[in-house]
Amino acid sequence: MNDSLSVIVLDQQEYKENDALVYVLSQEKGLRTFLAKGLRKLESKNSFACQPYSFSTFHYDEKEGSDFQLLHEAVLIESNRGLREDLIKSTVSAVLCEMARQLGKEGIDSDSAKELYRLIRLLLEATRDLNQPYLVLAFFYARIADLLGFSPMVDGCSICSNEKVNGISIPEGGFVCPECRIETNSPQYPPEILKQFRYVTKANIEQFEALRNAVKVDKEVMEIYRDFLTEHAQIRLKSWAFLQKVL
Repeated sequence: MNDSLSVIVLDQQEYKENDALVYVLSQEKGLRTFLAKGLRKLESKNSFACQPYSFSTFHYDEKEGSDFQLLHEAVLIESNRGLREDLIKSTVSAVLCEMARQLGKEGIDSDSAKELYRLIRLLLEATRDLNQPYLVLAFFYARIADLLGFSPMVDGCSICSNEKVNGISIPEGGFVCPECRIETNSPQYPPEILKQFRYVTKANIEQFEALRNAVKVDKEVMEIYRDFLTEHAQIRLKSWAFLQKVL
């Protein structure tokens, strides 16, 4: 056991009779898959550390070029049991982790992997400790948009740069002024929604706590950002369907 990783467990999947594939995110290696032999046995010593949303340390011997690594030992750091026992928190966590897996499959560089790890860890902790799912999801989608390089324009109209705005155009990529809103047939939003959307867009990971104290994020803002990801990154998550039922 010469190698070890501090990981966030994203998910696990049955593999053969008593084994499982465990999907994790780490700062150093990004998205990794581990084969956990005997994990589905009742007496498995690794079972608690391999549950979704746990923070754990995995010990293994690195095999270069392999699709998955053989897990020798998993040490639980933080179980985050509350994320699995609460329906809404579990569903929000599933969205975060499915998004991480999707981005990892598409391939991200080492700096982006580190940023994604920090983001997922921060927001799993926030989901566990707070009761603000719209804030968590809107902030998450905004940071993913940053990561992918298509943050919305929120300093003025995304078409003509007019600073007087009253709508948001998803296809045009951000705020629109009254004239451009009519031309593009974009929806009008009240000032409070525009303010929330701008705050979420501008904040970074270090400013999450300040954002949480400064503004209450509505469901509508979270949904606008979700639609941005669908439009501009072609992201569609299976977990979104269930999220709509519980939120």
